[in-house]
Amino acid sequence: MKSAFSSRSLLLGLAVLSILAVLIVWAIGSWKNHSLTQGKNAREWQARLPTLRQSKSLPISQGDDKLPEGYVGAQACWECHPGQYKSFLETSHSRSATLTSAENSPQDIRFNHAKSNREYQVFRDHEQLVHRESILDVEQEVIAVTEAAMKYTIGSGEHAQSFLFESDGFLIESPLTWFAEPNRWEMSPGFDYASHKSFRRGVNEECLFCHVGQVRRETVSQPHPRIVELQIGCERCHGPGARHVKDVNARQATLKGENLDNHVIVNPAKLTREIGEAICQQCHLQGVVHVTGTGKGIWDFRPGQSIVDSRTDFQTVGKSKQKIVGHVEQMHQSECYKKSDTLTCISCHDPHHSPPTANKQEYYRNSCLKCHTNDSCRVPMDSRLIENENSCALCHMPKQPTNVAHAALHNHRIGVHRKEPEETIMKGRFELRSLIGDQSLTEDERLRRHALALHYFMNQGDLPKGFLNQSLLPAMQTLLQLRQRGQSDALADTSLGWDAMVLQKFDQARALAGSSVAMDPSNLQVAIDSHGILGQLAFKSGNPANALTHYRSLTQYRCDANDRYMLALCESNLGHLEAAVLELEKALVLQPDLAEAHELLAKILFATGKQELAELHRQFALKLPKKQE
Repeated sequence: MKSAFSSRSLLLGLAVLSILAVLIVWAIGSWKNHSLTQGKNAREWQARLPTLRQSKSLPISQGDDKLPEGYVGAQACWECHPGQYKSFLETSHSRSATLTSAENSPQDIRFNHAKSNREYQVFRDHEQLVHRESILDVEQEVIAVTEAAMKYTIGSGEHAQSFLFESDGFLIESPLTWFAEPNRWEMSPGFDYASHKSFRRGVNEECLFCHVGQVRRETVSQPHPRIVELQIGCERCHGPGARHVKDVNARQATLKGENLDNHVIVNPAKLTREIGEAICQQCHLQGVVHVTGTGKGIWDFRPGQSIVDSRTDFQTVGKSKQKIVGHVEQMHQSECYKKSDTLTCISCHDPHHSPPTANKQEYYRNSCLKCHTNDSCRVPMDSRLIENENSCALCHMPKQPTNVAHAALHNHRIGVHRKEPEETIMKGRFELRSLIGDQSLTEDERLRRHALALHYFMNQGDLPKGFLNQSLLPAMQTLLQLRQRGQSDALADTSLGWDAMVLQKFDQARALAGSSVAMDPSNLQVAIDSHGILGQLAFKSGNPANALTHYRSLTQYRCDANDRYMLALCESNLGHLEAAVLELEKALVLQPDLAEAHELLAKILFATGKQELAELHRQFALKLPKKQE
């Protein structure tokens, strides 16, 4: 979840408030007569700093990296179910995430990304796969380089593979992804813009939910996400297996499936359609935003539950570009689905087997022929064979572009498809609706989730006209009313806290941030939002000592150059110049083109007699392309 403020605008505003009068006066006097250093390499300042590749990386396996309570891991299933396990290894779920191997990774590449004016390179360095970014100036000269050794490969490679690396224990997504369809490296989803996150997009436990088997849950005391099972394994569909294994070992249950009603493992085939589909909906249902239930996280879902027990996914009203994981909502729009009581995900997709590559079309056609016949199609067989080899899916589930580059997937709305003009969410009155029926929730819980969904949607930017008055203000009122009825929670309070900041009701924002931490002291996202609010308020009120404690906490909870910059501002205002320099250097390791950090660092270095090094940072700031606001 993102804060309601623009990070860049906030930094600029707070920098203006920074009390650096003595340093600035001294520096201005020195700068006027200080000529540019001749013959200095534009990257000389960076050579003095450590690199991301030198940052601390936690070991792959640690003693405290145990599976969550109740789980045993897919390997434990192999002993009794070798056939199912062997066939599972053929599926893409079994290859959802792996340790990165330079030997088995896609080919090396070098290319320019014109939108951001950066050069990217993928290469092998001994056993490591390294991704490198070179920032270019207006003359196309390299002025800064960032590189990192990849640790995890995300994706089976059927469509794409993205990569994660580790920096001081935090997982970060690389800006580079390999796409199978064009068989080449390009910018990762969300990075193909003039301004993007570079090597700074943090990955938390929610990001990992649909890509790995299990994680160690994030808390304030353990903020680093830790992957403890890579593959999306047996227990993600069958539920925690510890009791099942214990019962079998104690011979209190059989392996043949008798007394399934009393068995502690979930058999999806025995579930109702709604509850069985929820297992697939974990990852194959996704709207524009989701909200978890009160006191719950996304990882709290268990097979055998409805998906709305743990979260609600919301979509905008109207048509929009097909999503990479829009399968569920599309299927529910199908006449085939509406007229059947049994059609569901596993009618066509066997989670234990992948269809043979040589006859995929026949495999899926046979799924259709469970209900239809060859005569059901009005197109003559000769025409079908010529046009699409008699593939039902190519006509009735055509491949369409998605919201991810190079990913064209079958539309799961089974039917007769005609080309229709694409509509956007900006037409008409804006509305968010839940994708799955939430009638089982209390009225207050439905209201809470919808109000929070509107807040989270606001943080995505590109808002519809009139969104603030028509949608957000009523959502704020809803959360306030729930709070008055004693139905508040920590996530709701932090959202209201950001609202109060926007409305400049600073005392109210301070109280809400404090109450949210008190309600849920171990929740990492609550701690991040609360410290963000309290740090800003303390800095704005001219209390750098108090602000410093909040920004220092933020540097423990996430890997963000802006937090380091704000911490440096606090240190400099307190006269702790050496500490400020240290934090600014850490910020520049994470974000070499953070102009504000270079400018402040140059001023401090000039004021402390390090003119040559200061000039390097000033020159670099001047070379940076002007950012589009």
